[in-house]
Amino acid sequence: MIEVRILAPDDEPLLADFFARHPDTTLFFQNNVAATGVSDRGIPYSGTYAAAFEDGALAALAAHYWQGNLVVEAPRHLEAVVRAAVAASGRAITGLLGPWSQVIAARRALGLADAPTTMDSPDELFALALERLRVPEPLQRGECRWRRPHDRELDVLTDWRVDYRVELMGQTRDAALRASARDEIERSQRDGRNFVLEVGGALVSYAGYNARTERCVQIGGVWTPPPLRGRGHARAAVAGALLAAREA
Repeated sequence: MIEVRILAPDDEPLLADFFARHPDTTLFFQNNVAATGVSDRGIPYSGTYAAAFEDGALAALAAHYWQGNLVVEAPRHLEAVVRAAVAASGRAITGLLGPWSQVIAARRALGLADAPTTMDSPDELFALALERLRVPEPLQRGECRWRRPHDRELDVLTDWRVDYRVELMGQTRDAALRASARDEIERSQRDGRNFVLEVGGALVSYAGYNARTERCVQIGGVWTPPPLRGRGHARAAVAGALLAAREA
């Protein structure tokens, strides 16, 4: 028997088995449920969760989050869960994330197959056991160093996040984008998710966690200003963020 419904706080224990069966493709779900649960309060990390159950076991999941992103992990019953999540949240859809074939199917199910996008491409996921991390030689030799940024450096990181979203996501450079980027950087700073690479006292690259669970971190938002590219800075910044996770 198939049941599709919106999740409530009492359902949170049911998610553990689903996450265990889909560990690498549910990191955004895991991060956000750990932060705010499954109640949609309209605050960062919260969203409306719709799930399909087969004989009582959770088989498919979709969540429509506070900023409009719809995230899916639905090998089956995808159409039902995405429609349920969007209908219950009442939000506009600003993005779709999940396994590529499911994203394409979700766009069709929601009537968005021909809708214009600013970014429409698959990203590969790479998994690395932290004990196998190879630290770049410049970091080993002390030619650069990773660290957490100071609050006084958030203006620079905001500039970089604006540039990142313009270049990678095709967003428009305006006051609204800057305000959103600032909010994102400040939230990551409060959560301890920002990392920078420094060379000779100057910031040269950034890496952060866009999801974090008890067992792993997910790297995102990596950025090196164009004039400083091609020197291995991004690789070292990512390594620094992973070293922080390994040392935690």
